[in-house]
Amino acid sequence: MTHILCEGKSGGSEDIFIRKVIEILCLKYKPIVYNANGNTNIESKWLSIKTKLKKGDTFILIFDNVETIGVTKKPTYILLENIKKDCFDLGVTFKYTAYYCFEEILLTYSGIFSILNLDKNTKSELLKLQSNILNNKNIIYLPI
Repeated sequence: MTHILCEGKSGGSEDIFIRKVIEILCLKYKPIVYNANGNTNIESKWLSIKTKLKKGDTFILIFDNVETIGVTKKPTYILLENIKKDCFDLGVTFKYTAYYCFEEILLTYSGIFSILNLDKNTKSELLKLQSNILNNKNIIYLPI
């Protein structure tokens, strides 16, 4: 079984994106998706998920891989090392996202627009904006 912990809130942009990707992939076995409702809750949510994991499972953490996590400003690498050790001890495969923030997906993943319900003109304008950002051009407005 695959368990996915999303940093965002249920029904938020990250949650919607993850569920849409899962739908598009048409996975035979649907993963269980949990929401942390912010990075301050990742660690406590992990501790509750950990009790449900079985040997052979996969745990995926989808989060903004920033320098520190939560109100305690715990270095992210410590959280990841702790989860990695727990997963190793449980016989669970651990994977996590490497992007700095979820919004980075919108700026770097051109395939994002093919899964969004956008009209042709809006999609075209967003692709131009994305291309300009990736090419480090100054953008002062987004055509509507």
